[in-house]
Amino acid sequence: MTSPDEVLLLLARTNVDKVVSGLPLERRLSLLARFVEARPTFSVAACSQGRFVDKSEAIRPHYPTGTRLTFVVGFDTLVRLFDPKYYADRDASLSALFKASDFIAANRAPDPPEAVTAFLAGPDVAPYARRIRVIQLPADIAAISATSIRTRLACGESVTRLVPAEIEPLLIERPVRGRE
Repeated sequence: MTSPDEVLLLLARTNVDKVVSGLPLERRLSLLARFVEARPTFSVAACSQGRFVDKSEAIRPHYPTGTRLTFVVGFDTLVRLFDPKYYADRDASLSALFKASDFIAANRAPDPPEAVTAFLAGPDVAPYARRIRVIQLPADIAAISATSIRTRLACGESVTRLVPAEIEPLLIERPVRGRE
């Protein structure tokens, strides 16, 4: 796999299955902007789309024709990507998405890494599996979640090594409240 020309951190204003709460979106954008300041190949964008097929359509016009998008997601998000309840015509939507996009999926606690591989072998997912690369995260990394970080901050506990160093002081200044 080659290095990407750009890493776009995309903040969605909406999600397909949960309410966005906790930090206001403007604050989240400013944290992302701080993170990318020292990373010249990183950029930040916001969109109002919740489904990846719609995100892809929103992003694509901002890149040269033929650009292949690669979305990096956790296993929990990969499962939602294939859930038929989010589509009028799941197969048509996924075919359009995977025609010009790939995914990198990482294991997330509590599911073991093997769960991702087993999921990809399922009959509804297998036709797209060649466009999904699985990466295995160490257990301690796979267990990190926004919810656990918010909980630690609310209890006054350290989040060192759980968030980027340049972001941690900004989170401690203004504790995060609420859940996503």
